[in-house]
Amino acid sequence: MLVFQVSYYLFRPEDKNRLLYLILLALLLFYNITGGLFPDPQFTLSVATQLMIAYGSGFLMASYFPYYFYKAFNLRSLRWHALFRVPLLLMLPYVIFFVIVYTLYGNLDISIKYGMIVPFIYALVLLWVMFKAIRKKHKTQRNNNQYLEEIAMYLAISPWAALTVFGFVEKSQLVEVLCTNTGIIAISFLFIWKSIKKARYEYQRLLKLSSEAIYGW
Repeated sequence: MLVFQVSYYLFRPEDKNRLLYLILLALLLFYNITGGLFPDPQFTLSVATQLMIAYGSGFLMASYFPYYFYKAFNLRSLRWHALFRVPLLLMLPYVIFFVIVYTLYGNLDISIKYGMIVPFIYALVLLWVMFKAIRKKHKTQRNNNQYLEEIAMYLAISPWAALTVFGFVEKSQLVEVLCTNTGIIAISFLFIWKSIKKARYEYQRLLKLSSEAIYGW
């Protein structure tokens, strides 16, 4: 899917939403690869480094969602969260606990136990803030189709909040994969459906313009 989307983007580089979606797919691919391969003592990288990368990919993926919503749906009230609070409340705890503390003490359980507290709370807050941003936007510029699309996208990314729960309980890899990948599959379906609708509209518009040009002579 990533290869096809890259091809479409190269064909139409002005499509910024497709670029945002491409970044989302690339981050998901990176997350799945690192989560599936790491840790493995057979790699030349140390197990500690592998774990840092694996957990970092999850934090990076979760951090991208607010920015994706902010840019793709023009939710201006998310700007402060997407650009400032996400790095502070999601990425900073990762750096402190999963990089610095884990490097110093080598105890992953401690890093997970304390490093997930702030992200867990903020993930719940962020879900509420994103929902409010969607509602606020459509109070003044109501578009039922777009509103339903954004709500569907919001529901699709909500399972990612469950990632922070896995830091406090014994996680099942199957449950984790279902929580993270099901949402992305739903987002992909919605994005492709929207792209098809847009392509059909542009095709019909092109036919209309061509017809007007022919009969206009």
